[in-house]
Amino acid sequence: MLAVAHQEQRGSFRHMSETISAEQAERQLMGRVVKQLRTRLGLTQEQCGERLGISAQAWQRYEAGGRHFTPSLIGRLGVALGVDPEEFQLERARLLEAPSMSAVSATSRSVSDRGAGGLSIPVWGRVRASDRGHQVYDTGEPEQVIETSSLFGPGAGALRLAGESMIPWAEPGDLVIFDRNRHPRRGHGCVIETLNGEYYVKLYQSNAGGTLMVKEIYPEEKVINFATAEIKGYYAVRLRGD
Repeated sequence: MLAVAHQEQRGSFRHMSETISAEQAERQLMGRVVKQLRTRLGLTQEQCGERLGISAQAWQRYEAGGRHFTPSLIGRLGVALGVDPEEFQLERARLLEAPSMSAVSATSRSVSDRGAGGLSIPVWGRVRASDRGHQVYDTGEPEQVIETSSLFGPGAGALRLAGESMIPWAEPGDLVIFDRNRHPRRGHGCVIETLNGEYYVKLYQSNAGGTLMVKEIYPEEKVINFATAEIKGYYAVRLRGD
């Protein structure tokens, strides 16, 4: 485990907006388009940034929807990715039509009205978490089936990341699905909700002596302290991705 660089008290952050404008939604959608095209082509953010003459962090802001996607910018991004500008609109149409995690609300919301049904996921045996022996075994038949309703109960909600502090655990633009009824485990993702309506996504460390300790990763690993008197709740992250 990496050593903690230093500790600091949390600063002041802007409250999470409950709604976003149509322009913001379009920027976020185009950011997802850029990320989908890049990952499909097997390119890293660093490689694309070098081709465009910018840093990887600047490229991340494109994928997070932090820029207005003018025709000129789309043309430059197409050159960096090696695709025609028309591919951006085709991918945009695919994302709008395809049912995916990205269809989940960008703000926290209850899913209690979805009922007990849902997708069934087979568990294909066990996997060895070491560099010796067979890596996968007991894979002849599914040993159990998990219903998604057991993963996303009535306390589930979703947030979309806008910052870079959790790279590479999660990137800007990724969705984080959490459960208000589950306590996070040490070293696992958690969502923190403060009494004044702010939300944070970090890695849970501990809660003792009136202090909630969590960790962020980028640009350096460090611990952030929250006074538990200011916290409404902290919840386990169940799923993350784009």
